[in-house]
Amino acid sequence: MLRIFSIILISLLLSSNTWGQISYHSAFEEAAFSKNDPLQIILSSHPEVDETKFNQIQSDLDDLLSKLQSKKSSLDIDDNFLEWAFYYVHRKKLGWYENYVTVGDIFMGKKYDCLTGTILYSYLLDKLDYKFSIYELDYHIFMVVHLDDKNVLLEATDPLNGYVDDSVEIQQRIDQFIADGNSILDIRGVGQMKKDLQGTHSVREKIDLRRLAGLQYFNLAVKAFSNNQYDEAHSYIRKAESLYPSDRILGVKQFMISAL
Repeated sequence: MLRIFSIILISLLLSSNTWGQISYHSAFEEAAFSKNDPLQIILSSHPEVDETKFNQIQSDLDDLLSKLQSKKSSLDIDDNFLEWAFYYVHRKKLGWYENYVTVGDIFMGKKYDCLTGTILYSYLLDKLDYKFSIYELDYHIFMVVHLDDKNVLLEATDPLNGYVDDSVEIQQRIDQFIADGNSILDIRGVGQMKKDLQGTHSVREKIDLRRLAGLQYFNLAVKAFSNNQYDEAHSYIRKAESLYPSDRILGVKQFMISAL
């Protein structure tokens, strides 16, 4: 009886105005949203990342950028450098694939998925002045770098053949992501196979770093809700919505409310 009463109480609380409020797990996370700094928002989602840890990660990123810039200056052809950089960063930073991790996990255990790996590459390539597009599909994120003479697809979950510069192969990869992403575990990195926690509309969007930050919180919300951690799910989905109020995120938020 007590358990039933508790469930009803939780449902009433979560379906009331609390769903319109954002709560933060730390002052550092709140400051990140106040500053509207996408990198700090992305990293502050990890509960162990405070200002000290953030500065350490920033220093790590600066060292990595310095190495990349030095190598770039020694190579005359952009795609030669880009291919080298893709595999170098993967070896150095992306060790073990795991769904629903954060970018902080890359720097505190080398765990990554397609979303967080793409976030890392997009941050670095932006600093290196490359033009690129980031694409969001139902269960997958990937990026295409736009060079002067061709496009290059970077697939963060493929440490051996993730650099693709042939236009026909790029299209074949994209077609595979769209057709088979629902069933290929190794590339699933957004949302969940349970349809209600994925959203009701197919996703084909071009997004930026801020929206990537929103998708990271979306993933954390889905993970928390699946583990019956409803307070955490509420907090995460509200942050996801504030960063990226997409149909997918708004739909899953409504599902979470109606399911409680």
